[in-house]
Amino acid sequence: MDNPSYSLPVLRPGLSKAKYDQILRGARQVFLESGYGSASMDRIAREAGVSKGTLYNYFANKETLFATMIQGDCYDATSGSHAHDTPLDPQNPAAVLTEFGLHMVEELLDHEHMTFIRIVLAEAVNFPELGKMVEATGPGLAVQHMADYFGLVNQVGQYHFPDRPLAAEQFMQLCDAGCYRRTLLALDAPTREQLTQQVHSAVRLFLQGHRVER
Repeated sequence: MDNPSYSLPVLRPGLSKAKYDQILRGARQVFLESGYGSASMDRIAREAGVSKGTLYNYFANKETLFATMIQGDCYDATSGSHAHDTPLDPQNPAAVLTEFGLHMVEELLDHEHMTFIRIVLAEAVNFPELGKMVEATGPGLAVQHMADYFGLVNQVGQYHFPDRPLAAEQFMQLCDAGCYRRTLLALDAPTREQLTQQVHSAVRLFLQGHRVER
């Protein structure tokens, strides 16, 4: 499965991180009030207190601005890196997967993140490029990072992942175990204790299924 090639903006020399954050704050307010389709770069510039020219110096278009905002603290505009770009220890997959799983479900269930995902779901039919960009700059990157990690774990020899991208998707779904769907539908929200228990169970089941028999 090929993902479209998208990239989030990296601050160029001479651009201000404070101004970048100011624009994101203004955009967040506009998107929360109006959704994606009704938001305009003109209104975002006014809300952020910058000129339209300044806005376009930082963000090429509305899709990029929205995708960057969803990434939030996971994306560092000064380096163009994500939190999940950090090298991981292939000798201890149980610890690595537990940490990744907990971080993932907490990010998924974050109230503001959930609000923006609802916007994506509502707008993706009319603005398909929006959904493609959010996938390519968020979940798609996380899957690729995990797939790369599973390649390192394969070399150790204790576990084997024949289809690494599929394994990454399966692990993420095991950690979720329906809590994202239920929260998205406003049915209930799991406690931290429930999420921790859920992720530990997912890690045990997942690694057991990929253990190399001696």
